[in-house]
Amino acid sequence: MGAITHKEIIVRKSVEEKKSMSQVAEETDHTPEAVNNYVATYARVAYCLEKGLSVGDTAFATGVSRGLADAYAKIRADLKASGSESVEAAGGEDR
Repeated sequence: MGAITHKEIIVRKSVEEKKSMSQVAEETDHTPEAVNNYVATYARVAYCLEKGLSVGDTAFATGVSRGLADAYAKIRADLKASGSESVEAAGGEDR
């Protein structure tokens, strides 16, 4: 298994641990804007995948690279396997 990326850590803290954007930003030494971007991008990718789009079509529809869509798809699969995945939980607001 590969190393855990900062985007995975940020998404997990937001989705799995249900932490606010402010908390995640502080804990990961990222700006709130960067955290919001990671979580919002994850939410868009997860939504498209949930609706049945392929990873390639999801990348096109969301305007992200195929590699980034693949990375978020893997995070989503890992979260689903652990029972934590929820597009609604990945909102961009500061809870």
